[in-house]
Amino acid sequence: LDTLLQHTAPDAMHNSEERYPPPLCHPDTRKDILAELTTWIKGPAQGESSILWLHAPAGHGKSAIMQTVAELLSSPNGTVAATFFFGRGKGKREQARYLFPTIAYQLALHIPGLWDCVDHIVLTNPILLLNALKYQMESLIVKAFAALDSKWETKFPFTVIIDGLDECSNPFSQQLIVELIGQIVNTRRLPLRFLISSRPEPHILEVFNRPSIQKITCDRNITRRIGNLSDDYKSRADIKTFLRHGFSEIYSCKSHLIEKVDGLWPSEATVQYLCDKSRGQFIYATTVLKFVDNRFRHPGAQLDIILAAKVIQQKNMFSDLDLIYFQILS
Repeated sequence: LDTLLQHTAPDAMHNSEERYPPPLCHPDTRKDILAELTTWIKGPAQGESSILWLHAPAGHGKSAIMQTVAELLSSPNGTVAATFFFGRGKGKREQARYLFPTIAYQLALHIPGLWDCVDHIVLTNPILLLNALKYQMESLIVKAFAALDSKWETKFPFTVIIDGLDECSNPFSQQLIVELIGQIVNTRRLPLRFLISSRPEPHILEVFNRPSIQKITCDRNITRRIGNLSDDYKSRADIKTFLRHGFSEIYSCKSHLIEKVDGLWPSEATVQYLCDKSRGQFIYATTVLKFVDNRFRHPGAQLDIILAAKVIQQKNMFSDLDLIYFQILS
């Protein structure tokens, strides 16, 4: 499979060096959604949708959720058999033509007997790796499974994780990927499920709302509307836990620089203030912690910069995050 390997994107896999350390959910956060996804992945092969679409606006921790699921369920005998994390501006990770070769390579490693089938297909016609997505999928996945000597029997289907579909560089390819996966599910009896995450961009919404895709898809929106703001389901409590854990780690490394007040740093009121300012966005909390943990700056002074930010009168869901970046760049 050396020829196939040359046409894969190893950096897009969940355990790649480029993505290390990857975003992960804190053990005490996101318990409900992680349990729901785990139940779906481990569910019986019959009577369930074979695609689950996890979507939310930017900053709501989709990649951390997908990474956590991948690490929990991708052991040699686990049900997660392949992963691909798209990344805008990240070379091969943003190019659709590496998706199916990368998935096929991982499936061949994970599923007994599939290695020889994929190897034979690529040796017979190596040019297929330069073909359009449709033909890559048909050769590397559909034909490879068909070539297995005996039908692969499994109580639970293997799961393929595709994160950040909206970060694929070509919007047309984003739609095409969903269409092709829909074809696999609708017309082929393969032991595969697909867990896909993205922002709810209009063109992605459109393809998932097509009847042929909708009937085989579990639609999971991890946000809910509160007034005119977007807020994660149970996310504020999770973000507070995430912030408190992050500040504790900073303190453990820099305790000689920090003075606790009433046994806490920062104060409970400060953590609650930052939690409220996050408005359901894990990216806000992550950015705060990274800024405060600057190795060349005093953590207390860094935190003061965040707390000194003036309130923006015109509110939108990213205004507080914008203000943090403004403070950093200033």
